[in-house]
Amino acid sequence: MLALVGGDLFVGDRAGAVSVFRAAANGNVTPVRRISGPKTGLGAVYGLGVDSSGHAYAVDYDSDQVLVFEPDTNGNVKPLRTLVGAATRLGSPMGLALDDRRTLRVASFETSSVLTFDALVPPAGPETGPQPGV
Repeated sequence: MLALVGGDLFVGDRAGAVSVFRAAANGNVTPVRRISGPKTGLGAVYGLGVDSSGHAYAVDYDSDQVLVFEPDTNGNVKPLRTLVGAATRLGSPMGLALDDRRTLRVASFETSSVLTFDALVPPAGPETGPQPGV
């Protein structure tokens, strides 16, 4: 229920929140950011990850979903993307991993499997497709 990215430590809890602390923090410190509240859709956060652009991914054990939040999200904010539904085969997800291409792998407790999903947030970069004058 935690992820260390750069200078930030992301901590998820079973009460439906993701708190972000400075990795160098010590003692009883206040988080620098906190994602929580009914708009977030967060329940029991059992896994966290952060992609190379800073999007935070949280797996919710109770609601069988993966939620993606914009970089630097703070407060009671709706997720950017949500991966949910019977077609996902998510059953009590307990962890996640992201690779350099943002391929998402989720450990599903109920199905005793690791499920693989294409990038939920495409990497930022130049537009592709036909170019004028080409």
